[in-house]
Amino acid sequence: AHHGVLLFAMLLILLLLWIEARRYRFFDFYRARVRQFERHYFAQIFSPQPDFASDWLLIVGEGLRAPKFLLSQRAALA
Repeated sequence: AHHGVLLFAMLLILLLLWIEARRYRFFDFYRARVRQFERHYFAQIFSPQPDFASDWLLIVGEGLRAPKFLLSQRAALA
């Protein structure tokens, strides 16, 4: 019966690792989006530049319409 306990513990750890990798992918996704706002929107408010390209708003809009993870599940597990 003790082999079953070890197998159960291994599967439980694998499940928790999978959940943590998924959480990390979401964290990375939203961190990148917030970083875009910090880099482009807030930086332009506090230190305006006349030759500033405003295509970042299109990138954020596309990311809201069709969100894509920046990290693969395999990379998040590593």
